[in-house]
Amino acid sequence: MFSMIEKRTVTNRRYLENVTFSIENNTVYISDGYLVDGRRIPIEGITFNIETDEYAECMYDIYITYSNGMYGYEVEKTYLSYGALPCYTGGSKLFHTFASIEVKKGGSLEGHYTLIASQGVGNVEESYTQDKQPEDT
Repeated sequence: MFSMIEKRTVTNRRYLENVTFSIENNTVYISDGYLVDGRRIPIEGITFNIETDEYAECMYDIYITYSNGMYGYEVEKTYLSYGALPCYTGGSKLFHTFASIEVKKGGSLEGHYTLIASQGVGNVEESYTQDKQPEDT
């Protein structure tokens, strides 16, 4: 199976610390870590399996959400048939789209994951700025 997952970095005043992302044998691993917002807020890692289908393509989107003073990951799967578009449908405030992984027919993976770095960190070619946060809206 072919996998092309791009790493991206954005800078923000709220950033991730000690978070790692990997895919091995169709299993996604995101480590425990911290979201730093003047204080270190624990964010529990997740592990889930990617299901492949030889007839239908799908998209796994991994979101960092905020609810009741806690940040966490939520995974949504969208089948990309009939013009379906992936979007967050949960009830928590959306903080960050962490990853989008498209599963092609036959099982190859394409997509990206985006780490949030402290402002002033990252290189120019792969850095983007994200200003609005859940509490700012």
